[in-house]
Amino acid sequence: MAFSVDSAAGERVLRALIASRALEVDGQYNAAKLFRAAALGVAIRATREHPGPGTEREEAMAGVIADVRATGGNDPLVAVMERALAAVRSGEAWVTLQDAPRTMVCRACGEVLLGEPPVACPTCGARPLGFHEVLAIYFLDPVDVAPLLSALAGAPAEVERLCAGIGDEQARHGAWPAREIVLHLIAAEGLLTGRAWRMLEENEPALVSVPPPAADPATQQQPFPALVAQFRATREETLSRLRSLTPAQWERSGFHPEWGRITVRQQLSYVARHEQSHLAELEANCLAE
Repeated sequence: MAFSVDSAAGERVLRALIASRALEVDGQYNAAKLFRAAALGVAIRATREHPGPGTEREEAMAGVIADVRATGGNDPLVAVMERALAAVRSGEAWVTLQDAPRTMVCRACGEVLLGEPPVACPTCGARPLGFHEVLAIYFLDPVDVAPLLSALAGAPAEVERLCAGIGDEQARHGAWPAREIVLHLIAAEGLLTGRAWRMLEENEPALVSVPPPAADPATQQQPFPALVAQFRATREETLSRLRSLTPAQWERSGFHPEWGRITVRQQLSYVARHEQSHLAELEANCLAE
């Protein structure tokens, strides 16, 4: 399948952002947020179909690099984008924080800033609180503790509701079978909460970057209803430990080679956001049965 840029969508995004910025300048902040949301919505819908790993994805990356270079983008940004493209092409390693350092955008002028934030934007002089840091993935945006615990506690009930009446044979069907989704959630929880426990027990541990995890062989052999039950049991164990954490413990941290310094709260926010991102897929699969 060949992918092409939806230029009309790009024009709609730009038009919405222009309206939003004009409203911000006039102090109409609540009106401005509606137009920023409209722009984000258009961008998300326009990128739902995208190239998978391979030549088309690499060509898309190369095209963006050419655009940045042609429109006067800064040389350091072009250089790190080219290193990222080379790493993706090699297929041998993840792009690390060393290759792609902290990345911020000056909200005043649009300059992209790399590394630790400077005392002022080199282009317009805006100060650091005017910079927007672009995280490696939005899953790392920290959730407040109370709603985070609520989301983590609610996930097993949601999985049970969606999977009610789905037998082991039915759970093996579909583009991404329900069985595989639940196995993925169980394996991800083991990996990600394991990192959180290390942050609680060690001082600034080094967290290893790994491919998406697979459930252990014993878990993979279980019938589907047992997997759903295991997801709940594992989550209850996680919650029993999290509910006793102090505010200081939630902010303990470790260092990840892709994401940099992350806290316990960020890591558990990742768990909650990650599994919620898969619930719609699980629902679609179960309804199809």
